[in-house]
Amino acid sequence: MSKFMTDRAQVIENPVTIDIDVSHTLTKTALINEMKLPEDSVLIGWFANWIDRKRPLDVVELASLAKARKSRPMVFLLFGEAREPLNTVVMDRISELGLEYCVFVMGARSPIEPYIAACDVLISTAENEGLGRTLIEAMLLETPV
Repeated sequence: MSKFMTDRAQVIENPVTIDIDVSHTLTKTALINEMKLPEDSVLIGWFANWIDRKRPLDVVELASLAKARKSRPMVFLLFGEAREPLNTVVMDRISELGLEYCVFVMGARSPIEPYIAACDVLISTAENEGLGRTLIEAMLLETPV
């Protein structure tokens, strides 16, 4: 590479690394036990910053549609820092729809990888977003997206 290019080049490190070995079965069992959920629960995870374009209310509406199913219990877990005013709006909607038994605001957790691995599926409701980092992390952990 020429000196001209070397002076202008910048190395950008890979921001996505998964250096831990996690087991879906073990992490899911631990989360189900922590939350005292039915053993056959389907864990549906949403991981995002609580901003409008991430659309956390869509997760609540999806849970409302899913509650009519009579199969295994579906549990929707919203991870990330629950910021105002969205936190109040989301909590009010959960209450209005009577979904306190199946929609849980989990807050920010670290490390997040075991929680992603614990989920049976990860959903993304974001709009106007490229390929989100969370989607890549989920795929690296073999969590369906």
